[in-house]
Amino acid sequence: MQRPSCTPDTDWTRPRYPAGPAPAGTLPYGCWTLRDGSEVLFDRTYAPMWRRWPDGTVSRAEVRWYRWIKQTYFHDDRLSGRAATRRRLRAILDLWGVQQEKRK
Repeated sequence: MQRPSCTPDTDWTRPRYPAGPAPAGTLPYGCWTLRDGSEVLFDRTYAPMWRRWPDGTVSRAEVRWYRWIKQTYFHDDRLSGRAATRRRLRAILDLWGVQQEKRK
């Protein structure tokens, strides 16, 4: 289920997704693992949301696109509207330490 323009360790062109960070309240669609060991949550449009550094610090993702070495999906589109899926995705944000007030 990988997108051709997102293959690791290759030259890439700017993806055709909306510019800017993911809107507040957006739930994660997946996670990129970067070479330095940090992880980046991204939404359904592949907009970066949050970055967790190797030391555990979590901050808003500061750039539009990352060169990743691993891409993990948390669900597929068939399950995105289900309440159980939304609860699980909110739980991922909670595990990352992204509190409700930080998400806004």
